[in-house]
Amino acid sequence: MPKVKIMFPKTPTAGRIFIANMEKYRNINEKSDQELAIAGRMSIGTYYNRRKCPEQMRLYEMIGISKALGVPLTVMIEERPV
Repeated sequence: MPKVKIMFPKTPTAGRIFIANMEKYRNINEKSDQELAIAGRMSIGTYYNRRKCPEQMRLYEMIGISKALGVPLTVMIEERPV
């Protein structure tokens, strides 16, 4: 199987949009911070640091969190009108 390179948007706002959507879906699905940290394969301290500086969040962490919330990653990084 050929290797596929995953390109992530270079905009700094993509991480901030992800965090905002994560908070929205976290409240809807009633998930705790600890559950999302485990799903993202990081410690709770790292999870809180990533929330402060979302530009540092890695792709595999975003994928794990979006799977735990049951929302595709592409939806999580898109800005949706409220």
